[in-house]
Amino acid sequence: MTPITLIDTALQPDPLADQEMGAPPAPPRWDGTLPEAITDQEIHDCRMLLVLEDVTPLQLNGRPGGAVALSCTFQPAGRLRFVHARLTITLEQPEGIRIIDLSPRTSPKETVNVTIDHRGRLGFELMGANVGGEVGRQTEFQQYHCEVRGSGAGDRPARWDFAESPHLPNGLANDHSLFLTLANTGTVHGRITLSGEVERPGLAGMHDQLRRWLRLGATPEVPYWPLEFEIPHAPATEGLSRFFKWV
Repeated sequence: MTPITLIDTALQPDPLADQEMGAPPAPPRWDGTLPEAITDQEIHDCRMLLVLEDVTPLQLNGRPGGAVALSCTFQPAGRLRFVHARLTITLEQPEGIRIIDLSPRTSPKETVNVTIDHRGRLGFELMGANVGGEVGRQTEFQQYHCEVRGSGAGDRPARWDFAESPHLPNGLANDHSLFLTLANTGTVHGRITLSGEVERPGLAGMHDQLRRWLRLGATPEVPYWPLEFEIPHAPATEGLSRFFKWV
C-alpha cells in the first residue's frame, strides 16, 4: 500500500504537565525581567509525524486479522530536542477489538527484521547488519537509537515510551518503526495521544538546561487526534508486505 500520513501537526504546550511535573514558576528577577524559559512559540514549532506505512491482512489460527506498520518521527524546533515522549493509540471500534501483540516492547540494539508467527505474535530477528535495506519481502531496520518500551498486548490501548539514550544525548528525532497485530478486519477507529518533554541549553550553556512539556491535540481543547484505517478482509499469508517475515 502507499503510506498514509495520519498526523503531521504542530504540538501544544501542556500546562497541566508543567504544573504536575515541573517546579512552580520562578519569580521575576531583581530588575523585573522574567527568567528564561522555553516559549509557547518554540513548542508550536515542534511537530509530530505519524505515518501508516502498511496494513497486511492475516489468517491467525484460522481467524482473520491484520498487521499494522507505523512510522513515528519527532521533529523538534530550533535548538530544542525531545528527551522523553509517550505515544498511546487507543482502539475503540469495532466493538471488541483487541491488540494481539505489539513491538518493540524493548528496543533492540541491532538491526532487525520484524517477524510474525501464526498466532500474531511479533518479534525481531537479529541480522547483525549496520544499515537498513530491503531484501525481497523483508525490511531491515536500523537499530533504534533511543530507548523504546511498548505495552498493551491483549488490550485496547497500545503505549510506547521513548527516552533519549543516556549515552548519546541527541534526542528522539529519528524515525521509529512501530508494529501491531489485531484480531479484526474492516474499518478501525480510535484516538492517538502524545505527551513529551523538550530541552535546550539556557544562556549559561549545558549546565543551564531548560525543559518544557508538550502534547498532541487536534485543537487546544481536544488533547488527542482521531485515528481511522482499514484492514482488508482478504487473507494474505502468502503475500506478506515488505515489513513482516513469517517464522
